[in-house]
Amino acid sequence: MLCLARENCRRGGYEGSFNVEFREGLLEDLPVDDETVDVAISNYVINLVPDQAALFDGVFRVLRHGGRLAVSDLVVDRVLPAAVTSVVREHLGDSCGGTLLSTYFETIERTGFRGLEIHGDTSLGLLVQKPTAALIASIQKHGVELADVVAGFEAIHSVKYSASKA
Repeated sequence: MLCLARENCRRGGYEGSFNVEFREGLLEDLPVDDETVDVAISNYVINLVPDQAALFDGVFRVLRHGGRLAVSDLVVDRVLPAAVTSVVREHLGDSCGGTLLSTYFETIERTGFRGLEIHGDTSLGLLVQKPTAALIASIQKHGVELADVVAGFEAIHSVKYSASKA
């Protein structure tokens, strides 16, 4: 992804700009000095990080006073049965959002972020309105009902939110 980002930067004429920089590092241990970042953005990866508290602590550390966190991610509004989770993961991969929405946002607020604002919340239930043959086969393989799988997809939300370091 770094190569692609750098190439897009070059193509966009931003190469060498003081406003654009790409660094490789772990989300839980950002290779950035304290209070040097205006905006931290993330697109569908925070839910994959085992220690989300460490991640949000790290982002909070690097943001300047008044800095902003802007994120799109997948979360669940309830715990899903294991068999339903297996079916969902076969179709969405590990990014299906195993973190509970309430826990996710509580972690952000405990870190010290304020003004948490949800800009969008879309259930993934639309993905299974017309089940594919692969989905039906997966349902049969795991011995679950279609209605349970539909409910499972409906429990997964794509959320877009922002919060600030006050």
